[in-house]
Amino acid sequence: MTYNVLCLLLLFFFVYTIIGCYLFSEVPKGINIDDYVNFKNFLFGMMTLFKLSTGDNWTATAFEFSEFYSMFYNFFKKI
Repeated sequence: MTYNVLCLLLLFFFVYTIIGCYLFSEVPKGINIDDYVNFKNFLFGMMTLFKLSTGDNWTATAFEFSEFYSMFYNFFKKI
């Protein structure tokens, strides 16, 4: 049972890391986005998703990523 849950979680991380690398690889550095928290490559994308999944300052990081695309920025600005 635990193995199935971990495999599913890894699959979600894998898919969303690829999507994040596609959408957010060109986001410039900022306050929360630094050398390790970014989607410049697959490894850093996985570490970023793990950090966000633990809840470690995820709102500020997500807001900073969303500023790169105005569609996401307007969504987070309303919240």
